[in-house]
Amino acid sequence: MIEYRGPRAFLGVFYAGLLVWTLISAAFLVPRAASGAWPLGQMLMIGFVVAYTWYFSLGISYLLRVGKDGTVQVQSFRRSMRFQAGDIDQIEGPRFAILPFGFLRMRVAGGKIYLFCRFGSHELGAVLKQLRRANIKMSVKFLPS
Repeated sequence: MIEYRGPRAFLGVFYAGLLVWTLISAAFLVPRAASGAWPLGQMLMIGFVVAYTWYFSLGISYLLRVGKDGTVQVQSFRRSMRFQAGDIDQIEGPRFAILPFGFLRMRVAGGKIYLFCRFGSHELGAVLKQLRRANIKMSVKFLPS
């Protein structure tokens, strides 16, 4: 079994930035909500956007394991999934990668899975190589071969 873990520093910066964004948003919104200056519908809409952002962000995977038999496991703070490498239709990196850190997107039968990653790392390259061996029909976009 081979595994790749997203860089802890990247995860820390990402979630710290999200927390700061949430706190700044709350600092601006709570006084207006308390004064009754906004209708309830607008406050609920903004609350939904913040909550959904956290829900989506906690679903971004930080761990990807690939077994020799083609079993793939991804782990996020919200869920853990197991499936076969043959279920992956496409792996896609960022189209215009400026930073060495970002998100890898895997399209599987049940939807999309995002993974925190450092592009060009040896560990990520080894995991992608194992996935390519296990699923030769999978297409890879915007990543070095």
